[in-house]
Amino acid sequence: MRTLDVIDDSWEKIMPLIKGDPSLVELTQNIMPNEITYPFKEDIFKVFNMPLESIKVVILGQDPYPYKNVPTGKAFAVKKDCNFIPYSLKYIQKEIVRSLYEEDTTKMSSNWKTLEHLSDQGVFLYNTSLTVKSSTPGSHIKYWENFTNTVIKTISLESPCIWLLWGKHAKSFIPKIKNRSIVDEYNDSTIKNIPKLHNHNYILTSPHPVVEYYNKDKRGRAGFIGNDHFKKVNQILERLNKQKIEW
Repeated sequence: MRTLDVIDDSWEKIMPLIKGDPSLVELTQNIMPNEITYPFKEDIFKVFNMPLESIKVVILGQDPYPYKNVPTGKAFAVKKDCNFIPYSLKYIQKEIVRSLYEEDTTKMSSNWKTLEHLSDQGVFLYNTSLTVKSSTPGSHIKYWENFTNTVIKTISLESPCIWLLWGKHAKSFIPKIKNRSIVDEYNDSTIKNIPKLHNHNYILTSPHPVVEYYNKDKRGRAGFIGNDHFKKVNQILERLNKQKIEW
């Protein structure tokens, strides 16, 4: 693959996999040349321009949006000039303004669609598959599996942080996160007293944002809206004496 120059030097351990993992070799040499794939080649590894040691929060997505001029190379984000707002991103915004901004969308970053303001603050927006065939979600996941397992293990060991895992696919990677605690049981009050553990990973889980559109119960709820993850992240960061995220 080309365009590896966007990868920060701190990710040295993953470089041999990019060029030598048999599944990625199969993908890049035999599959992708015969398909229309996204994101554009220059954006495939864009998320890795963040230094490993700068990561404070990981949000784990599945794969890029499978449409032209939409994916950016970072999970859940879309390009600034994109008029298409996926349901997942809509409900992420909805939960942010509900839990932090009293339903006032004007308090959010003007570039909220790109989520670049989050990347700038140490939020690692990682898709477990960095590429996708046009109009075919999940098409390349199996090729990236070994690579993604290594990325997750590397972050958990070398830059322990807070993990937001939304949906069954994201939660399936919990075993790959070392030195971990799932802290879903903490509420708005008790999370302020969460144990301060050295070199530890704090995991928050919930249904995927998109279920708010497809799977609401009779009371109009699906489980993502109301999870308070963005608020809880800041409470954990504050407990760890780290700068909070301006969501």
